[in-house]
Amino acid sequence: MQEVITFDLPIPGPQISEIERYLESRSVFVAPFSQDARVVCSVSTYLNQRAIHNTTTRMLIDRQILSFMKQVATGGPISDADRKLVSAMMCFAILGHIQIEPNMAIYEYADAITPDKAWRDFYIFKCADNLGFPLWHSLFLQTLSALPTAKRFRAQAQQTPPAVSFRQKLRLFNYCLPFVLRLALLERAGRRPLEKMIQYLDWVHDEYFFGTPGILFGNLFLSPSRERKMIKNVGSSDRSKRLSGIRNACWDITFVQQWHEYVKKQPSTPYLWIACSNDRALVRTAGRMFTPTVGTVEGVNAGLKKIFEDDWGSRSGSKIFEHFCHLHRTREVARRPANRNLPSEHWEAFRKGLEAQV
Repeated sequence: MQEVITFDLPIPGPQISEIERYLESRSVFVAPFSQDARVVCSVSTYLNQRAIHNTTTRMLIDRQILSFMKQVATGGPISDADRKLVSAMMCFAILGHIQIEPNMAIYEYADAITPDKAWRDFYIFKCADNLGFPLWHSLFLQTLSALPTAKRFRAQAQQTPPAVSFRQKLRLFNYCLPFVLRLALLERAGRRPLEKMIQYLDWVHDEYFFGTPGILFGNLFLSPSRERKMIKNVGSSDRSKRLSGIRNACWDITFVQQWHEYVKKQPSTPYLWIACSNDRALVRTAGRMFTPTVGTVEGVNAGLKKIFEDDWGSRSGSKIFEHFCHLHRTREVARRPANRNLPSEHWEAFRKGLEAQV
């Protein structure tokens, strides 16, 4: 006889379904196990994982999602739509016993502002994370338009920086930065989009690494299917604005790369990782990291070919795919810098050389 699992939840099923349907419509979640929004946005998916497999689900959030949490927790200005979104996300996480991981978002804030102030966001996050389901649900239903003053974050003199040092430079960020620098240089060169994409793949093969997030992000950025503001201010005459936009885009690729690292480690850990972002380009890139066809070489190739053709059309997409396959077959050749065990000083000089050209 099959065991029946029941869950004690704070609201009835129809109200849970309302939250799930809303999150489906916003397309903010990405999961490695399914591209079906009804599965990914179902509370029961994560409750069953917890009950049957003793799995803890963790949600990696980006800077924008954390900023929405911060505005709610501090009583800062936030639009109705953004407040409803973050409230739905928090309700969902509480219902599904999902832990939220904010550190990538805080690292990005430290890079953009100052590490000395970034740790404060950690405590604001803790305040928001501990608010409890009734308050978040009231905000989602819009029976509350703001958090009561008594529940808002208040800085305390005794608060000290957390154990994590947000001064530390992330290895993954340094790894991802050349991808965006090269894309910015290609964009400013003024060539035809298809020519830029072929040159980008040649650069990946001849000078750098076959990094999946970097290739997928670059493909989307250079294609006719580009999302708005993927690399902000890339065409600006102000170099500081160009560099700021490049670093901002690099954090998107770094986010996807970090999530990918977490997912790869899932089999040896008790964790299941999902990602949450309101950035359309980031979600599209992350959603292509794990496709239903992954598992065989033929399946991976079919999935990649479909991505190129979806973004470029059948003719150009097929040409890009064939060129990628040609390059990928020779990825192990000893002359490639990626295969030469070069010291970190080489790659630091490589990044600086690209940056000097922007």
